Amino acid sequence: MKQLLLLVFASILLALPTQAQLSATPSAAPLYGTASVVQGGTNYWYLALCDGITPNPQYRYLEENGQKRRFADEAAVLNYLYSLGWDVFPNGTRGDAADFRYLLKRRNP
Repeated sequence: MKQLLLLVFASILLALPTQAQLSATPSAAPLYGTASVVQGGTNYWYLALCDGITPNPQYRYLEENGQKRRFADEAAVLNYLYSLGWDVFPNGTRGDAADFRYLLKRRNP
């Protein structure tokens, strides 16, 4: 009986992956971006997104159907960024209090 238990235990240990096998799995490099959330009026907000892939050196606002996309509030912009797969971190303001900056990090699937 002891020999059978020892044989089962040894076969389980041999089936476990080694540390070299675990570290051989390549992890995707993180992807970073920046976002600027600007209050456009008394009841809407705009988003300027630099995703690290698509150039946006002028910080142009996100557009849909040829017009700037309006968001109801700042939280709606942050929820939109999260839905795109970004983790959002505050990064200060620019100029006045109505231009908020964020650092973005793409979540790994």
